[in-house]
Amino acid sequence: MFLNLKMKFLHAVVTVLFLAAAASMTYSKSWRGIVPLKSTRANVRQLWGDGTDPRDPGGKYTLAKEAVQILYSGKDGYLECAKQLPADLVLQIIVNPTSTLRLDSLGLETKGLTTAGPAHDAPLRSKGFINDEDGFVISVGVKDDVEKVVYIPTKTDRARCPEYYENLVRFVNDIVCILCPTISTSCPDTIEAGTPLTFTATTSSLPNLTYKWTVSEGRITEGQGTAYITVDTKKLEGKTVNATVEVGGMDPACPKTSSCSTQVAARKN
Repeated sequence: MFLNLKMKFLHAVVTVLFLAAAASMTYSKSWRGIVPLKSTRANVRQLWGDGTDPRDPGGKYTLAKEAVQILYSGKDGYLECAKQLPADLVLQIIVNPTSTLRLDSLGLETKGLTTAGPAHDAPLRSKGFINDEDGFVISVGVKDDVEKVVYIPTKTDRARCPEYYENLVRFVNDIVCILCPTISTSCPDTIEAGTPLTFTATTSSLPNLTYKWTVSEGRITEGQGTAYITVDTKKLEGKTVNATVEVGGMDPACPKTSSCSTQVAARKN
């Protein structure tokens, strides 16, 4: 019994040390101990649990400073070689920083890095820094903020599925990532003072959009956080109410505001 307890203690110590070492690894051949084309979904779940998506255990994680998505063979197997790989093998790890992370803070060695930027035949939105040998791709925005880090297998391991990893530039944020909804607002031209004034935002059908309204006059009485608001006009006779909506939950490069104005007329006797 004493031996069993001792073995369990040693196993726990080794596990803690392994997790600590894994957590300290950044921008190398693995992400927190997970190695593309070597680690499996079972390995990921053993280290980090099931994640945040019950429909895809081991697929999505939200950590202190990063949101992570892991793609597996079978799940993302639209290419023949990915279908032939063992099921639930890690294909790529996508890490999105949730706080500002500057490129120069990563301590990257420029040796071994290639740069990909916008071109006529490759309309990238972000600049990309690619380590072909070790296998990671960093997307950087216009202010040198890191937008995304994609971990892929090392150059040697990528030979197991060359079609999937043929063009590493495709892992950089490109123009097809920009799904900009059309945002418009509608409101009446004029309204009688004292009549509730409604402003409505119309957007393309993207999921999980958020709405934040501001008005130049009056008070929002209903609808803040939704696609429409109602404004109290009781004391606004002769004034113009301008309402602006800021839509969130889409690509940061998209236009996100729209406005509409209504003249508040005097009450009719």
